[in-house]
Amino acid sequence: MKKILALILALSAFATSADAEDTIGGRWLLKNHFNEVVTDQHFTGKFRLIFFGYTFCPDVCPTSLSNVADAMDILEKTEGFKEEIQPLFISVDPKRDTPTVLREYVKNFHPKIIGLTGPEAMIKRTADLFKVKYSIAPESKGKEDEFYLIDHSAGLYFMSPTGIFITKFAHGISGEEIAKRILEILEANQ
Repeated sequence: MKKILALILALSAFATSADAEDTIGGRWLLKNHFNEVVTDQHFTGKFRLIFFGYTFCPDVCPTSLSNVADAMDILEKTEGFKEEIQPLFISVDPKRDTPTVLREYVKNFHPKIIGLTGPEAMIKRTADLFKVKYSIAPESKGKEDEFYLIDHSAGLYFMSPTGIFITKFAHGISGEEIAKRILEILEANQ
């Protein structure tokens, strides 16, 4: 009972609507791929690369996560680069994307990528904070099998160590270009 009360109190803190209508990002609470409850505050002090998708995605998600992995590899090898960047993959398919499924999936890309999931209401709230749209694909509506597809926004959000939106990278941008633009942004703000 104490755990439930603590969770309700924690969630009520997220219910405040201090976010302006045009703001991207905000406070959220989800579970990581180790089944631990985490919030945006767990990543304070680190830049964040945030991508919304799902593990059953046939092309957009694996391509984007591969590009994130390439960018991370480049940044980690860049001489003098000392910033901490945390890539996050937030599932929009909590029905299939359990913490265990996410843990196995993110292993395919980069060891620093953390998969996040949670109840549908928390996923929707988090997606809304980032203005991410997602829904069952029209060709999958009415299907009761496990092979449904989800249409979803495919941008990659670059957030500051305090959780402030910096920029959004369009789907399809290469890992090399992501790394180059991050380095330019950080250099311009020194």
